[in-house]
Amino acid sequence: MAYSIYPMAVADITLQVVRKPVKYLRIKIRPPEGRVQLSVPLEMDDEAVRCAVLSRMDWIRKQRLRFATVPKSKHLEYVSGEKVRFQGREYELNVVEQNGRPCAKLREPGRIDLCVKPGSNPDTRLNVLNDWYRQELKSAIPPLMNKWQRIMGVRLNEWRIKRMKTRWGTCNIRVKRIWINLELVKFPVQFLEFIIVHELTHLLEPSHNARFKTLMDSYLPDWRQRQKELKQSALRAAWVVNG
Repeated sequence: MAYSIYPMAVADITLQVVRKPVKYLRIKIRPPEGRVQLSVPLEMDDEAVRCAVLSRMDWIRKQRLRFATVPKSKHLEYVSGEKVRFQGREYELNVVEQNGRPCAKLREPGRIDLCVKPGSNPDTRLNVLNDWYRQELKSAIPPLMNKWQRIMGVRLNEWRIKRMKTRWGTCNIRVKRIWINLELVKFPVQFLEFIIVHELTHLLEPSHNARFKTLMDSYLPDWRQRQKELKQSALRAAWVVNG
């Protein structure tokens, strides 16, 4: 069944309503501007939707205010002196123009050398950095994935990495494949571990119901705190846009 998407004005806020086959109404506040999106059951009429939104209006305004207080996003040009994130820390870029193979190298203290061909543009430099990010994340995932598969008694067929705008990870239960968001490489490893456990738990329980939360509690008791901190860290880091 095709989804129905349309705007709705409630008080002074314009919302995006997405009607689809779900059981409950869900409200999401999307970065970076605090756009409000509703997932609405097909049988729920618009008046009921408005009443539900009004009952949560204080919470909606509070969340939108959080986004409003974040410094405005700026695009990186990937030149020397700019700051980029890696595993929860900020590193200063040192761009080295050379004719050799483009690469990125972690240097201490607090520096990443970005080796690129002379005259390269920001998009090319970003691609070089993302290639390095991908290799670093590929190295970080296997120990955690293997550890938690043993603990949980589940087995994946494969896992992959890609950039995603709205999800930290996804799990295709039918083919037993997990996708991990490349952006996680920018945050502390404890958040990567949380996402891995979250997605592996879907092999035992497909939905986010009470059983899913009970399983998460048993495997990773502090998962709620990690989830909260990941959201906060992502919000604080949102002032830098990688294009």
